[in-house]
Amino acid sequence: MHRYGFELRPNRVSELVEQLANCHPLFIQDVQKFCQFLMELERSLP
Repeated sequence: MHRYGFELRPNRVSELVEQLANCHPLFIQDVQKFCQFLMELERSLP
């Protein structure tokens, strides 16, 4: 039993988990690039 307002489809959940596993490293890379950008921006301020 769950508290969702809909039924979860196991196959669809598996597909989404696989996609998440593929995009997680890209997300981390993007966050690191953004942090680097912010640090460079801070260094350029007077």
